[in-house]
Amino acid sequence: MIDWLFDHFWFNLALLVIVVSGVVLGWVRSGVRLLGQLAVSLAALGLVFILLRLVVVTDRQQVRRSLEEIAANVNVQNPEGVMVQVSESFQLGGIHKDAFARVVRSRVTSGVVRQLHIWDLEVEASRKQRSATAVFLVKGSGILGEAMYRCKAQYVLDPDDRWRLKSFQLYNAAQDPNKGDPLPVPLH
Repeated sequence: MIDWLFDHFWFNLALLVIVVSGVVLGWVRSGVRLLGQLAVSLAALGLVFILLRLVVVTDRQQVRRSLEEIAANVNVQNPEGVMVQVSESFQLGGIHKDAFARVVRSRVTSGVVRQLHIWDLEVEASRKQRSATAVFLVKGSGILGEAMYRCKAQYVLDPDDRWRLKSFQLYNAAQDPNKGDPLPVPLH
């Protein structure tokens, strides 16, 4: 429940503002003191909600931040920073984290991938199942030009309670990742 409150923060805050406005309007028109007290209480609740937003980080937000960290580290040519976001249980196309780290290091330091941008991100996370799925558009650019894909990334909640990348698949940008086959990821 708390994830829903904060994952939909702006919607919930707007709803609270509408309710407070209605109560204030009712109070002003009727003069009923109880409505004034209710308006003050609801406004205080809104303030607490805003302050909690600064502290509470949901699972979806953690996955989003991890993907943003990956892109930011690619953009500053920091492959080690990328790999901090990759789980020890990572597996893609028969390779594990160590081999993937070599691929990332090679591609980032050689300039094959210089920039990485992600957007249109949707995340579904289940702490109970310790897994999350993120679907987003990604655009990479480097010495070979630019390419845009839709990516479906699998995340796992590692033993240290941090969400990390477990695997991913690339699709044509216009393709629904739940329909059709993924594109091969060149790992060698």
